[in-house]
Amino acid sequence: MTDVNINNPPPSDDRSTAAGINMVTVLIVLLIVLVVGWYLMAGPGRGALGRPGVDVNINPPAQQQPAAPQQPPAQQPPAQQAPAQPPAPPKGP
Repeated sequence: MTDVNINNPPPSDDRSTAAGINMVTVLIVLLIVLVVGWYLMAGPGRGALGRPGVDVNINPPAQQQPAAPQQPPAQQPPAQQAPAQPPAPPKGP
């Protein structure tokens, strides 16, 4: 029978290196999320969400009404007068 010789490779630190890279990636992403959240809530981007300290007056100031044009007093038509003489009766044949 032949002898089978199996050599195990020496243990490497690949897993610990990958874990370190993953941890750094998680920290960078967390930092980016925190910066974006601060920017939207308290930073210069807050204008898009509204500022509680700003007083916005949406009612324009009252304006004076223009004076109504004056119209001359209405003239009444003259009263119809009765004729001075009654009409003469027609003369018949």
